[in-house]
Amino acid sequence: RGREFIRALGERLEAAPDIISASIVDIVPLTLSNTTTYLLRDGDAPPPPGQAPPTPRIYTNAVGPRHFRTLNIAMLAGRDFTAADDETLARRFWPGTDAVGQRLRPIGGATNARDIIEVVGVVRDSKYVTIGEEPRPFLYRPLAQAYTSRVTVLVRTAGMPSAALPT
Repeated sequence: RGREFIRALGERLEAAPDIISASIVDIVPLTLSNTTTYLLRDGDAPPPPGQAPPTPRIYTNAVGPRHFRTLNIAMLAGRDFTAADDETLARRFWPGTDAVGQRLRPIGGATNARDIIEVVGVVRDSKYVTIGEEPRPFLYRPLAQAYTSRVTVLVRTAGMPSAALPT
């Protein structure tokens, strides 16, 4: 029921007259909050036990459709998330090649097909933890697949934000 509520809320907000774009997210950018994980390219060998992973920690966020449009983050390749389903990360894992269609898996190894992450799009680097941060690898997951019930609504309005408050 929570997934359906979040999906319907996003669609309703998107249809409102004073709202240009709306997205629902797990972590709000620039709030000093973050979630990280280690990932490998699918097919790469994991590090031996006790050895540090070959990649840095990857920052992650679960976001709804229209997230990049709502925050004005340019889509560089591929597509945005849809209801059906990173620039630095793409360069680090697949230098000089197209990241779209490539796959990642958790360092501990995929335990089932749901653990495999397929890249469907690449967006321009952005700031997420602080304004002064250096570009860092960042992985967005569709909120529909990485569901959490604790979410925040982000809204881009056509005029004064207060005009959208009744909606």
